[in-house]
Amino acid sequence: MTTPNNRLAFLSSNIGPRSPFSHIEILTAVSDIFNCNFSVLSRKNFASESFWLIDSIKFGKYPNLAIFTDISSSKFKKSSNNSLLIVGFNFPIHFSSIFASIFTSSNRPSNSSFFKISSKFHFKFICLLYLKNSAKIYYVLLNKLGLTFNDVLLVPQYSNINSRSKVSLKTSITPKFSINFPIISINMDSVTGVDMAIAMAKYGGISFYPRFATPEIQSQEIKQILDLGFPVIPAVGIKETELHRVDLLVSVGVKIITIDVAHAHQQTCLNFIKTVKSKYPNLEIIAGVVATYEGARDLFKAGADSVRVGVGPGTICTTRVVTGSGVPQITAVMDAFKAGQEFNRPIIADGGTKNTGDIVKALAAGGNAVVIGSQLAGTDESPGKVIEINNKKYKPYNASTSKTEKIKHLKNCHLDKNKDYINHIEGIESYVNYNGPVSHILAQMEAGIRSGLSYSGAQNISKFHQKAQFIHVTSSLSTENQNRGVILL
Repeated sequence: MTTPNNRLAFLSSNIGPRSPFSHIEILTAVSDIFNCNFSVLSRKNFASESFWLIDSIKFGKYPNLAIFTDISSSKFKKSSNNSLLIVGFNFPIHFSSIFASIFTSSNRPSNSSFFKISSKFHFKFICLLYLKNSAKIYYVLLNKLGLTFNDVLLVPQYSNINSRSKVSLKTSITPKFSINFPIISINMDSVTGVDMAIAMAKYGGISFYPRFATPEIQSQEIKQILDLGFPVIPAVGIKETELHRVDLLVSVGVKIITIDVAHAHQQTCLNFIKTVKSKYPNLEIIAGVVATYEGARDLFKAGADSVRVGVGPGTICTTRVVTGSGVPQITAVMDAFKAGQEFNRPIIADGGTKNTGDIVKALAAGGNAVVIGSQLAGTDESPGKVIEINNKKYKPYNASTSKTEKIKHLKNCHLDKNKDYINHIEGIESYVNYNGPVSHILAQMEAGIRSGLSYSGAQNISKFHQKAQFIHVTSSLSTENQNRGVILL
């Protein structure tokens, strides 16, 4: 259900004699405030409420609005100083986002207060009501439903693909550079080293190479990989001293770098991108991580050639728990994808995938490629030794922001950090099952990804972005997805 441009959808939960305002009174007030005209196009029942489409509304920068009148409380009783709550609904793909605005009449006394609103869509949010002496509009709060991998499935569609081998997985991760397999190993010390970078490149993917070594050591390892004829993308930070790292990397033949910071939507990161681009205009930059349309947009504006999306979704990342910040990954990728379309540049989904199905969903949401860590950490090619616990083999998998890894950073990089660097932890230390050669894991992923695209009738990732359709599922899906009524061997 999408409201066309220059139309207004009217939704009221207080229809009939209980409503302190009639619909015409509300619409007339809105018409007066915006100096516009309206006419009722149709009326339909929708979720036990009434729904109107109003034509001929010209709101300038507010082309799509909906009115939700939850005004049964005494605070909103009809009087000479009427107040109207305006809530806008926007439905990108299948999901809704909400914003709220307040309209007041000219004789309302100045004051401020908070109140709660609950709609039958089950969106609950608090709006700041700021009243002044003249009729004005106030942006209050952006609040929308965030979806992650377990919240959605892809709808199977007609397909003329008779074999998954005919699906192409070639994808662009910058405007100038493509890979043949849409998987990137993450720049974590317990996942990617020289062996992993070579193995990923051989399979058709690529690696983001860790930055927690001195610039000299990192550039030497990168040169070793490049001299063997394999592409690799080294990570850099955003401190001013990191410009020396960039210089060394460019000197050994690096064509692409990835900026690696936990929150890239910040001025220091934007400035760093501009500085690097001014010095090396042909050096491509994959910047991240962000979790919003605005974050991706601003990185692109600063000069980023591609953007990594994902704040806190990783298996061993505790950013969301520690900071309370983040956006569920499907929503984050979908929002950033809009910015990518505007700038004609790719988006890379970073983190949160637990299986091949999640990887397929991340691609469907708008990712040109997917960064993974936990699925690769237990392979032969990942750094770290195999250990045995109770006759079972494991390999270490530690977050870059875990205490153990931070201590290594201080030692390996000769960093001069205060004690807060060690004490601020946003990741855990763990072990993952030992899984043998990485090529076996990648082959399983390849089969699943090819099948996933074929279920949507998409012959390549670009077509997948156009054709993929998500369906929002309930918690009952987990039961339906499980093996049940059988004895597992």
